[in-house]
Amino acid sequence: MKKMKIEDFIRGYFIGNFDPSIYNTNGMEVTYKNVKKGNLETLGGGCRVSAVICGCAYVYGVGEVKKGDIIRWENDEISYIFALNDFEFFLFRFGKNENVIAGMLEKTDYIKFDDIYSGIWKQLNVLSQRNRKTCKIKDEDVAVIVQGAIGVETPFVTKSIRKYLPNAQIILSTWEQEDVEGCEYDIVIFNKDPGAFETFGNWININRQIISTKAGINAVNRRYVLKLRSDLIMLSSDILNYFQVYMNKNPLYAVFENKILIGELFTCKNNSARDVAFHVSDWFFFGEVEDIHRFYDCVKIFSFENEFEQYKDNEEFPIVYGNETHVATAAYKETHNLCIEDFLSGDLDLMRDSNEYILSNFSILSFCQHGIMNIKKNYWKFSFEYNGVSYKDNGSFKIYTNADTERYEEIQF
Repeated sequence: MKKMKIEDFIRGYFIGNFDPSIYNTNGMEVTYKNVKKGNLETLGGGCRVSAVICGCAYVYGVGEVKKGDIIRWENDEISYIFALNDFEFFLFRFGKNENVIAGMLEKTDYIKFDDIYSGIWKQLNVLSQRNRKTCKIKDEDVAVIVQGAIGVETPFVTKSIRKYLPNAQIILSTWEQEDVEGCEYDIVIFNKDPGAFETFGNWININRQIISTKAGINAVNRRYVLKLRSDLIMLSSDILNYFQVYMNKNPLYAVFENKILIGELFTCKNNSARDVAFHVSDWFFFGEVEDIHRFYDCVKIFSFENEFEQYKDNEEFPIVYGNETHVATAAYKETHNLCIEDFLSGDLDLMRDSNEYILSNFSILSFCQHGIMNIKKNYWKFSFEYNGVSYKDNGSFKIYTNADTERYEEIQF
């Protein structure tokens, strides 16, 4: 006889051909899963059987399931579980596990992909209990820049734009020699690739982002601009609904005529247990073209050999002054002085200035508001973990949320 606790096992797996295991076998895997409210869980491949212990969830292709329900998926069936409240179940797997997103992009079409994820996103919106805003912007007044390398995700990205913003101008800004077959666009720009550079074992693509984004902005002939990474898919056009919803600004810090819309994820207060300043998410942004020019035109190519030479061997430098900070501070530095030493020391005045700048110039939206999801590798999990419903700060990674934007609206200047 043997007794163990679920905490003794890796990610809840307690039967299978691995260690630790309470029973070692090649025939099956058994795991305990606990999915928090608003989170999405995928169950990989193989024949799978799930037995619900407690809670309630929306299962793609099945509908709502609850305690006592048992579900079976065959090898080629997609298994997505979206927790409507904290949800616990046992999973029995017979066969090979595999990467769900990578497999789907290769094996399914955009229509089915959108049906799955837009359906789950709508379930998230029901959970959020938010009142949807009325859109005042016509899609024919919008240009969408898709910037970056072309991956297996990018045709899905451009198709999602055509679905949710059918009359928008699509500008694909990528690199020479990239294969854009299967992508939808009105303008394609083939930029010379500046390459990445390595720092402390990581490859940094900041100059690729700067060049491809600037080229896209310069090609825009519409009033509004939405910039997307080439692996970000739209599940809705709701982001347009939030333009000019949040208007409050501190005049000492306001740079733009109207606030630029950004996402919560990677708009950081704290990273790797360090306070970080001016760390504005660069995954996507939306605003009037004049403000987008003001935001990006002054962003310079990043070079250690230029102004950052003395910090190239400082391991804390990439934490406190990353890609996001380099872009976000460019417009601010046009009228304010910034000292890199203050970033490294965690200067309190710098943190105050950062907070005022971010909340005066950007409207921070949750995933359940903007509906833009990263589909690269396992990044989709971030969207549903930091979802606008159940997010809680942890000690080493804290982000700005829509609640910060909402609270800022109440301040009088």
